[in-house]
Amino acid sequence: MRSSDSAGRYGGEEFIIALPETHIDDAVKIAQRLIESIASFESSKVPEYQITASVGEASWDGLQNLSGFIHNADQALYQAKLKGKNRVERVANEEGV
Repeated sequence: MRSSDSAGRYGGEEFIIALPETHIDDAVKIAQRLIESIASFESSKVPEYQITASVGEASWDGLQNLSGFIHNADQALYQAKLKGKNRVERVANEEGV
């Protein structure tokens, strides 16, 4: 992460990573690298389990409120979980951005 980025837990099993001044396509690439890193993690304590991640992407248009922005990211996350493991999904905000 860059010094301008922020990450934190949001809810029980969810995390938010804010990547300011990052184009959504670049954010998707970052998320895909994160998923690959998580998928390659091996634990000697539970070798029969593979860790997976689902990522929901949203971009902020500068006008949207925080609640709406997080709602869009959450909807994208829900789509990623429905479609399978180790994937990134994007959902456009209400303005179509």
